[in-house]
Amino acid sequence: MNRLDRRATRRRSWPLRVLLLTILLSLMTSGMLLAHTDHQASTPISQHPSTTSTSLSETSTTQSVTSIPTSTTLVARVTTTTMEKPISNPVVFSPPARGCNMHTAVTSIEPPVTDTTSTSVTSTTDAPPSASPPTLGHCTVLQIGDSVGNNLGYGLWNETGSTPGLSLILKGKASTGLSNSWYYDWTAHLTDYLHQYRPHLVIISLGANDEQGMIVAGRAQQFPSSAWRAEYLKHVLTIDRLATKAGAQVLWVGMPIMGPSGYSDGMKLLNSIYADAARRTPGVTYLSTWSVFSNHAGQFQASAYVNGAYSSLRHTDGIHFSSPGQAVLGTFATRQIAAIFHVPLIAHSPASITGW
Repeated sequence: MNRLDRRATRRRSWPLRVLLLTILLSLMTSGMLLAHTDHQASTPISQHPSTTSTSLSETSTTQSVTSIPTSTTLVARVTTTTMEKPISNPVVFSPPARGCNMHTAVTSIEPPVTDTTSTSVTSTTDAPPSASPPTLGHCTVLQIGDSVGNNLGYGLWNETGSTPGLSLILKGKASTGLSNSWYYDWTAHLTDYLHQYRPHLVIISLGANDEQGMIVAGRAQQFPSSAWRAEYLKHVLTIDRLATKAGAQVLWVGMPIMGPSGYSDGMKLLNSIYADAARRTPGVTYLSTWSVFSNHAGQFQASAYVNGAYSSLRHTDGIHFSSPGQAVLGTFATRQIAAIFHVPLIAHSPASITGW
């Protein structure tokens, strides 16, 4: 082939080369776009937006919070959380009212409980329909407990302390329990409080210090042996029956899930004893808080979204509650008291977990 023929052949093949080059560039561009899309799909979305500072407390403690999560997170908390139902004896307990309208019999009108995570209570007996909405009356509530019980008491005070007709008396004491009566005898102190205040309702939150040995029939018994459990149940029943014999209802608020795993397992065992005692004693209701502070996987979590703001719930020990945690606990207890005892008790500064 001479030089002129080769030039003619090159001119004829040039459009084909341009076409092939165009196709190659198109394929390369498409591949880059697909790779970018795959990268975006596999990149996790940040759970914690930029941090600001705000105050959410009944004290002066300032908490670190973040902006509100997406609506999907808020809905997930409401729809996937399963709260344990309160546990009580089916026998009707009718203490003298003495001006307080708290009772466990069902009426035709329920109190205004608005917390979507709360569980209402149904009694085994029916009372005559009420012609008008229920009123609180004049009620005296005595709250006792250990340091975790104090967290509950502070939360209740913040939510209900200014309620007309309600006298809330806080008599918790840190480092106490039912297995160390040598340090602080709750039977003796409760006897004095019942005589002094004549409460309509006694709220109890004990157990944080009770994973320790006891002397049973002159012998040391270690937690949680069968002999230890039997003796501890006797102590719980004594406290329950002391209050009900004095004409008071009892609400035993269980220990929450804890950070230290072994310690938390012990709290679960103690809670089962409190629930057992409630089943045995008319006038006593056991209220679990375990699910309130467990995440969707049923695990301990130290922080959560509270009213849309990311906040600490517990102190660094994984046991005691921070100011927002106390607010959540107090709100939950307030709404449960309203539902269980059929009175219009309202949380004044409600705080609820809206997402994890």
